[in-house]
Amino acid sequence: MPWAQIIMIVVSLVINMAVGMLQRQRQIDENANAQPEQAPGLTGKTRLGGEAYRSIIFGRCAVDGYHVYGREWGASGDSPNAYTVDVFSLGDFPGVTLAGVLLKGADTVYDTGETEVTTGYPCTGFRDNGTDYLWARFHDGSQTAADSYLTAKFGSLSSLPWTSDFIGTGLPYAVVTALENEDLFSDIPDDDYRFIVDGVPLYDPRQDTTAGGSGSHRWGTPSTYEQTSNPIVAIYNIRRGIYDQDGNKVWGGEATAYELPYAVWSAAMDSCDATVSLKGGGTEPRYEWGAEISLDQDPEQVIERILMTCNAHQARHRGQWLIKVGVPSSAAYAISDDTIMVTERQAGVFFPEPDDVPNVIAATFTDPDSGWTEKEARQRRFSSYITADGGIERVAELDLGWVHSQTQVQRLQNKAGIEARKFNRHAIVLPPEYAGIRPFVDGIAWTSEREGYSAKLFTPVLVTQLPNGYVAVGLLETDQDGETWTPADDELDYDTVPIDYVRPPEQSIVAFSATAATISDKDSNDKRLAILFGWDANLKGVRAVRVQVRVKDASPEKVILDEEILNVSDGSATRASGAFYNGAILQARGKYVPMRSRKTAWTGWIDVTLGEVLIQKDELSDVLRDLRDWMGGSIREIKGDLDEAFLQLSENSSAQSLQQISSNQNLAAAILNSEARVTAAYEVKVAAVASDLGGAVSRIETLEVDYENLRTGVNVNASAINAVQVSITNLDGELSALSETVIGNQVAIGDATASALFRTSASYTAAAGYKARVGFEARWSTSIDYKSAAIFLEVGTGSKSRILLTADQTAILDTDGNVVALFDSGTTRIANARIRNLTATNIKTKSLDADEILVDGTVLTDLIKDKAVSDGRAVAATGVDFPDDGKWHTIISGNVNCTGGKRIVVIFNALLLKPYAGSAVEFCRMQLRRGSNVVAQKYQYGGYAVGERNEVIFMETDDPGDGTFTYSVRMRTVSAKDGTHPIRAEDPTIIMEVYKK
Repeated sequence: MPWAQIIMIVVSLVINMAVGMLQRQRQIDENANAQPEQAPGLTGKTRLGGEAYRSIIFGRCAVDGYHVYGREWGASGDSPNAYTVDVFSLGDFPGVTLAGVLLKGADTVYDTGETEVTTGYPCTGFRDNGTDYLWARFHDGSQTAADSYLTAKFGSLSSLPWTSDFIGTGLPYAVVTALENEDLFSDIPDDDYRFIVDGVPLYDPRQDTTAGGSGSHRWGTPSTYEQTSNPIVAIYNIRRGIYDQDGNKVWGGEATAYELPYAVWSAAMDSCDATVSLKGGGTEPRYEWGAEISLDQDPEQVIERILMTCNAHQARHRGQWLIKVGVPSSAAYAISDDTIMVTERQAGVFFPEPDDVPNVIAATFTDPDSGWTEKEARQRRFSSYITADGGIERVAELDLGWVHSQTQVQRLQNKAGIEARKFNRHAIVLPPEYAGIRPFVDGIAWTSEREGYSAKLFTPVLVTQLPNGYVAVGLLETDQDGETWTPADDELDYDTVPIDYVRPPEQSIVAFSATAATISDKDSNDKRLAILFGWDANLKGVRAVRVQVRVKDASPEKVILDEEILNVSDGSATRASGAFYNGAILQARGKYVPMRSRKTAWTGWIDVTLGEVLIQKDELSDVLRDLRDWMGGSIREIKGDLDEAFLQLSENSSAQSLQQISSNQNLAAAILNSEARVTAAYEVKVAAVASDLGGAVSRIETLEVDYENLRTGVNVNASAINAVQVSITNLDGELSALSETVIGNQVAIGDATASALFRTSASYTAAAGYKARVGFEARWSTSIDYKSAAIFLEVGTGSKSRILLTADQTAILDTDGNVVALFDSGTTRIANARIRNLTATNIKTKSLDADEILVDGTVLTDLIKDKAVSDGRAVAATGVDFPDDGKWHTIISGNVNCTGGKRIVVIFNALLLKPYAGSAVEFCRMQLRRGSNVVAQKYQYGGYAVGERNEVIFMETDDPGDGTFTYSVRMRTVSAKDGTHPIRAEDPTIIMEVYKK
């Protein structure tokens, strides 16, 4: 072949070589377009059963993993299968480590510093109120036994168990367990998980003493390898081949150590590890990378993409692979025009098409701070280039998906933009002594008068020795501008938007209100105190509105109403409670109860002041009527009702069942004896019924004697009943349950009947909720008269708990038979009563002793002052202590000018002291004197416990007539013995006022 033709081939190669980042990107894109389209993610089957390897993870990256197993177990509250377990294989090569778990793109903070439990290490991002809801377990591929947690939970399943054979030796996999909590996450499909993984350990010749480095790494001994994100180390291992633990090559080439010269490769590795300062402080390695590589990819194409992550170049030269990060920084050779063989053709390309030369570099990369998702980096705009190009912006884009640092991306964008402006490419022929030039490694300084170069630095991109010994060299213009980087000037500011897991927000109740209300009867009479709750009725997914009521400022806090209101669409509801009382100052709040568990928020507490409802005659008449109906009529009627109820349940169960009754057993016995006009009968019936709709058991025992008096013609009956029934039904999805006991005795003579009944029941229905009742009743009736004495106890959902007593006369007696309280014909008599709050329409009393008397909210003493005549006065005095000596002691004295029709009132406090048990003070005597005459007196007895007793003393006089009189108050103890127990007149101001009658 003519030398000229050979030179033209070299020229063509030089022109078209993908030696710049943008050219390499175009070449990668063309190769990708030429390959059949593959689905994203990984393909193939897991290696749990021993199938072929599918992928290898290099460096740190986030991977979806391959979902290989999923099951549920356990219960939490009312939720069955509350724990969801998913198993993911993470690559197919051992030695990787789990660094984090991503859920919906957010880091869940997988922390191996936490305490490991059976389900794994907690992902603390899903810790709520001290409880964990997400855990992860990890196996790096070195395991020799099946996961004990999975075998314990699922090893005995009849379908797809996780058995002891599921070891996965050599296979890294993660086990993730989520506990149901829709306040944190409504649902977690298996494809919502991603895993941050540090890739497989790799051989680094720099760490091998026998290879020219220093360290314990040894080729072919994977146990000596270490994890790394260095891209050149990864390429080195791919060139030499990736081998499994058994020494079998899995993927890559078969280059020898000689083919990868240590000096060249270690220099490139060091260049990647060199630290770069950051604008915000600190440093980072110059170049790192990470990716999951599918093993059906061409290793050479994978290497080309790795070279993109560090702006590196490679060449095959003289049986070796050479590699260089960046461009040569100095010249290993120097040439001039005289060096070049002028007999051979020289070619140069200076000006490519303008559209091929960008002045703005865009890039995409994988951002760890954004959930390891692909993100657009900030564009690198070269303003001087844009100006030179007439202001026309031309954008080229780099795909740097295997790069995870935005500042590293910026450095690569900068290099790509500068490389794109290096237009000069030459193909020259040099003498044989230049055969040692190494492509990309050795810089060449060219001085040329013809080209106008003065020691201009070029990178040899192609070196070929021709048959005649000459060396054809392809040169690319080199400039160190792209190799200098000043963070303060060159690093661009950028925004990072971390992905936080968006928990379902707390749903707040809309337009909630709570106001005082009453429940009225059909005649609009207020019957009960209540609260009217309101809310926005335009709701979806809300099952109920939960309301709470508490007493304001109560300590400790006490909730007196806590109820779910089901009629949500009504927008309002009135609720009453037996704990509500007249004038109560309460607080209410509300929240939604969703159909599916999610977080809802309470409203703030709203003040509600209740009004007043007085007891009315017929308030409980409906309740009493219902309870009496429940107690039943005669014993025969009660027995008939029980029989009918049981029969109806049995028939319903049989008729509506989809299959025959599985068990229906009955037992009956009866004894009947009849003689003349007398009949004696005993009957007991025991029956049980069961079906898919429910079941019931009934035992009814009756005794009865009938006697017909021939002389009078009057029939006499004596009977007794003892019955128990229990039942559960589920008809059309409506669940009900009942447990009931009846014991009764009865005597009937003609139309007169006397009976005694005891009845209890506990029941539940979907409509009425829960109800429990106990009744005791003694009654007598004729066709024209009726008497009853009864006690009823009742408690149920949505109503007050109550005890009703019905009788003409009810008395409470002490153990000596003394009447303590008597309720007789509408009048209540109580021997002694202590009442905290009393509201009454009329009060009649013979005497009144009170700490404070209010009239329409005003203290009576203040009222007296307001009505006093102009010459009335208050005589002030300080508290006076005096001994228990039985003598009179004056505590206050003063003159009061009186006019006709007035009288004197004295009010003061007396503090009586009884220091110890057995002290001698029996009582204290107080006198109000006008001059030397006693006009009023008071005895205060001292029969109280050890300590002190504060009493309010109230005394008043008759009309003294006109004039000025001297009034005084004196006190003395009675039955004093030792003179050591003082009594103190406490109030420093004693009111001595004149007021109108």
